[in-house]
Amino acid sequence: MSAKVCTKKTFGVSTAVTRNAVIATLNGTADQNIAYADRLARDPLVVSATSTDDLERSFSFDLMSAVVALIIALAGGLALVVLFTLANTNVSERVRKWPR
Repeated sequence: MSAKVCTKKTFGVSTAVTRNAVIATLNGTADQNIAYADRLARDPLVVSATSTDDLERSFSFDLMSAVVALIIALAGGLALVVLFTLANTNVSERVRKWPR
């Protein structure tokens, strides 16, 4: 199906589709790909250029480890609160059943 037919069926207009994005797979090394994306980003006709190699290098799990540790600590605290509440309820039920 052509772009014009697809646009007509989807939006009810028969104007041509203007493509405004390109996804490119480069065959160079990571350094070459990053350098190419940087050169492309400096081109005045290009709005934005991003290299997945650059994103991969800059991504860090430091903050992610802290978030995981916080979630584990909160889960442990919740488990202790639940166990305390269950034990307290069990003891109060047994005390209530004692003959007076």
